Amino acid sequence: AATKFNSFNLAIGAGASATAVKLTDVKIDYVDVATVPITEYSAGVTSVEAASLPTEFGLAQNYPNPFNPSTTISYDVAKTAHVTIRVYDVLGRAVAQLVDAMQKPSNYTVQWNPGNLSSGTYLYRIDARYEDGSGTFSAVKKLMYMK
Repeated sequence: AATKFNSFNLAIGAGASATAVKLTDVKIDYVDVATVPITEYSAGVTSVEAASLPTEFGLAQNYPNPFNPSTTISYDVAKTAHVTIRVYDVLGRAVAQLVDAMQKPSNYTVQWNPGNLSSGTYLYRIDARYEDGSGTFSAVKKLMYMK
């Protein structure tokens, strides 16, 4: 037989406090299965912190380094910006573009797998142009690919 709910009462934020939670009178097929009171927390919730957003732009050292077959590059975007991350060989030639997008403030990671490129030292560079036109950010790091 299918389960039927006769009643289900749920109150969140009832009363003077936004932290009050009460769950009562759960009945299935007219049989009282459970009454579970959860009373108001006396201390309440003082704050709920969002994931920590970066306060400044940053480019971290890739990991692992040296690497084979791929590596992870982490970076922070502090304000909405058009972000590019490119990888260059030691002669300054771009060999890969990993990011080319408008990005909101957050912590990001991107993977790089150089495929059939030669083992050796490469540079990766982040360039960010703030959406509001107030400035730019650039940074360069070195990485080592070993086949």
